[in-house]
Amino acid sequence: MMGHYRDRVPTICFPSSSATCSIIGVILLFVYFIALGPSLKSPISSSSSDSKELHRTTEIADAAVHADEVRANGEGLNAEEQWQQDQEDQQVQSSWETQEQRQKHQQELLQKQRKQEEESEKPRSKKGKSSERKDSSISREEGKESISRKSSSRKDGVLNSVACEGRKVYVYDLPSKLNRVLLDDCLDTNIKGFCATSRHGGLGTRLPPWDDAFEGKDPGSSISSSSSSSRGTGNDGARRLLASTSRSSGSSSSSRGDIVESEGWRNQWYFTDNSMLDLIFHSRLLQHRCRISDPGSADFLFIPAYLGWSIWSLVEHGLFAKRDDPVIELERYLLEENPDFKGLVNRGDHVLVLGRPIWDFKRDQDKPEGWGSDLWWRPAFKNVTLVTVEAPVEWYEREVFSIPYPTCFHPVGSAQLQGWIRHVREQPRPYLYSFVGGKRAHATREGSLRGVLLDDCEKDAKRCIILECTGADAEAATAAAVEIGRQAQKRKEEGERNSREGKEEEEESEPELSLRGCIDPRRVAGVMLQSEFCLQPVGDSLTRRSFFDSIIAGCIPVVFVAGTFDRQYPWYFAPEPEARRNVSVMVDSDDVIGGKVRIGEVLGGISEERKREMREELYRHIPRLLLRDHTREAEVGEGVFGDMVDRTIDGLIERKKMRRAGVAGSYFP
Repeated sequence: MMGHYRDRVPTICFPSSSATCSIIGVILLFVYFIALGPSLKSPISSSSSDSKELHRTTEIADAAVHADEVRANGEGLNAEEQWQQDQEDQQVQSSWETQEQRQKHQQELLQKQRKQEEESEKPRSKKGKSSERKDSSISREEGKESISRKSSSRKDGVLNSVACEGRKVYVYDLPSKLNRVLLDDCLDTNIKGFCATSRHGGLGTRLPPWDDAFEGKDPGSSISSSSSSSRGTGNDGARRLLASTSRSSGSSSSSRGDIVESEGWRNQWYFTDNSMLDLIFHSRLLQHRCRISDPGSADFLFIPAYLGWSIWSLVEHGLFAKRDDPVIELERYLLEENPDFKGLVNRGDHVLVLGRPIWDFKRDQDKPEGWGSDLWWRPAFKNVTLVTVEAPVEWYEREVFSIPYPTCFHPVGSAQLQGWIRHVREQPRPYLYSFVGGKRAHATREGSLRGVLLDDCEKDAKRCIILECTGADAEAATAAAVEIGRQAQKRKEEGERNSREGKEEEEESEPELSLRGCIDPRRVAGVMLQSEFCLQPVGDSLTRRSFFDSIIAGCIPVVFVAGTFDRQYPWYFAPEPEARRNVSVMVDSDDVIGGKVRIGEVLGGISEERKREMREELYRHIPRLLLRDHTREAEVGEGVFGDMVDRTIDGLIERKKMRRAGVAGSYFP
């Protein structure tokens, strides 16, 4: 601590009088501490959490200065080292950016400490302080939904010039009909379950804590053997019940090196819809540490329109002919009512995040009755970068990039993340492969593939496990989600009535959401944790969320169609074919359907050493495929990690540099 205060002592000594200088320096330090008096009470002598936070704050500030000096000295890092350094810098530089801010924060902490000590004799409140924010991204007041940013977000003018260099973000404030109205009237969207999945800034409804039963410790309570979640009975078919393991759940926290691992990950599972990225990005960017209010100074300008949900709502209402209306309204607003867009769009740094595949926004011009909207062809969006869960495999002369589907696991910080990765590493994986999914119509090529895979898995009962998705499971989940919407509407009406009558509003509790079968993401993860390989046939599009579910569970994904993975997601996986083969296995679907190969024989031929190498690669990719829980406060010392949103912004920065350097076209060789 002395070193920080020493920097503020004026230099009045001369080199020729070192002894005098030392004496004067000691006197000045003594006078300096006396003048500050009790406000400099030593934090080391206190055992309070705020004292520990003060010490941590000082270390973080020192690390920030060192990080800036490294950059200033031009010390180079390779791509992977730079990525990890950037993630560390996000923690280092996210809160107290200058000496003045740091010292002010230290004073505030000390004042808070003294106040706590003064009140220590007073009776403690019966109601403990929750570490959880109230539905932070979505707050309902008098029926009006608003997306709010964290109160501690910094204002313009105090952004760190190094941390936010090249990454300043501006978020358009669009008319509510283009985004917030869907949240205000979630029951009226006619999208079943939208009220449940739009909670918590798009992360969805929180689920009960993880139970080891999902991994087979108690098969009877994990995956039901009833017809709703299994096919066949006894030993005639593949085992659908998870095998018991002897692994213990371990202590609440452990340590590996300098990383503290937390069991808090067990409480971080959500019912997250795979089409919620537009809402999630909006909520996250409103809290972004480099968000500014001047569009002209921004490096990236985000357009937070929930087009996928708007279009789907119209289709569900039977208004198929009006499916272009949300795109038309957005275009009209940007061109006619927002001069910032018209003046800046040609810079090429506008971004539109789409929570659904690009095919929902790229209707064939020759087929006006076809599926999807015509956003792709509208001139206003020609220079707008489109970020979508699935991009075209072929190359186009426009900026469109794929982003992973959101999973349902959202750790608050690095301690929970590392706790989960440790848990994944420890799994015994008694099954060679597994399949989570359901059959499709055999008239389709993709449906035939699923049927063959299910049949092969049935015949390979000792090595394969199935968690089959059924319509009954989906219907039950939808009914439960709709009920959550009704409860939300009831609370809204009661809140409005209480407000009129001057009554205090009751605190909202998390609604219960009953899920079963493959609709429950924890059950899905439980199957994958016990499997070495996870079969990933195409779904409604080339990719499916299950692909990313398997990676975060350490289960090597097996794909069957070119384009599912080999030419997608360049910001999250190295684009070279060799790198892609290190995290996935490709088996040609024609060979499987035609009976030329048996999937069990192919996977059984992969050596143990090769499987270990591939799983290590999966562990390394897990952080960038997750979304942090931005609705809960991290514990002191929890730490942050670079997640999908951070990686996406890094990808946009990289792409911008490539364009300026005259490098255009695809990332892929």
